[in-house]
Amino acid sequence: MYRKGYIVFYSCNKGEIVTRSRKFEIEEGQYFYVGSCGRSCSDRISRHMRKCKNKFWHVDYLTDLCTPLGSLILPIEEREIVKMFKGLRVVHRFGNGDDRESEGHLFLGRMKDIIILALEKVSVK
Repeated sequence: MYRKGYIVFYSCNKGEIVTRSRKFEIEEGQYFYVGSCGRSCSDRISRHMRKCKNKFWHVDYLTDLCTPLGSLILPIEEREIVKMFKGLRVVHRFGNGDDRESEGHLFLGRMKDIIILALEKVSVK
């Protein structure tokens, strides 16, 4: 099955995100989370936008401290998107349980800058 990647942008307050197994310190600022989806990108992303949900994945806990701003679906896989942002500040081990090659899937970065960078690097055919 063809899988696409997506980015969800958040505005976060300073604080601590506590999941079932870990704690993550978050500074105030704009963050973006990189994930993957198949045919149900809209369902997956709308879940990330909702405040009320059963918490299962790391990203489900973000809305405790963060407000979703928007999203971007890209025609490339999640791991390739993460590679585009190598060198940016990352929340270590956040959301990358199935991708041990990367440091994490939650990055600190301004929405405008990330959208421009992503679109410059993605060749849309």
